[in-house]
Amino acid sequence: MKYAVRVMLVVVVAVLVSVPVMAQTPVSSDRGFVFGNFAFQIQGNKTVTSTATPDVYGEKATIEAAQVIKGQGPTFDVGGGVRVYRNLSLGVAYSQLSTTGEAALSASVPHPLLYDRPRTTSGTATGLTHKEQQIHVFAMWMIPATEKFDVGVFGGPTFFQLKQDVVGLGTPPFSEVGSPYTSVTMNATKSQVSASKVGFNIGADVTYKFTKTFGAGGFARYSTAKVPVTPTGGSTVQIPVGGMQIGGGIRIRF
Repeated sequence: MKYAVRVMLVVVVAVLVSVPVMAQTPVSSDRGFVFGNFAFQIQGNKTVTSTATPDVYGEKATIEAAQVIKGQGPTFDVGGGVRVYRNLSLGVAYSQLSTTGEAALSASVPHPLLYDRPRTTSGTATGLTHKEQQIHVFAMWMIPATEKFDVGVFGGPTFFQLKQDVVGLGTPPFSEVGSPYTSVTMNATKSQVSASKVGFNIGADVTYKFTKTFGAGGFARYSTAKVPVTPTGGSTVQIPVGGMQIGGGIRIRF
């Protein structure tokens, strides 16, 4: 959230400063633009916990999967837009992130012969993939600073598509060791679920033009949403997606 606040403040200040001069700002002769960026998404690790309480031997077992969602890593960003009025453009961008996390499992399992004598076990599930596909739709106001340098502020909705590996809790992920039934073994199985959610994006972009057509630039974008995911047999968890993206690359004007 602190990254969102910083970006929002930068964008708000940029807009407020530019409002008095927007009417006098020269209208760009560019009809549109395309861009490609290498970037890094900054999002602190989040832990989400799903639980299940199946009936086992006539009593309730308790199973918990605490999964670490790693939303930070390198990404790429491509997109473009067209000018619709003065220096106002409408555009779309696509970015993608893929990381791998793990989940800590724990269970309290009733005894098959003795009432109210649960056994406990724990384990770890590794190699759980977290993949985000992000489509950012935005409106951008371009503010020329010099003949070669300009700044754009933008915002709009982001459409998130999430593919997430989760630990299935529908079939109890443990097995009996055998007589005298004093312990059980954790056997984790994973599956992939897909879900989508609409969030928002806000940010700024800077461009330096080497020629009328080609240039380079950098951007900062904050986007966010929470996607509800329900592991088999477990409770629903809210998977955070998005974060602060910072990067740079090529700019093409036409």
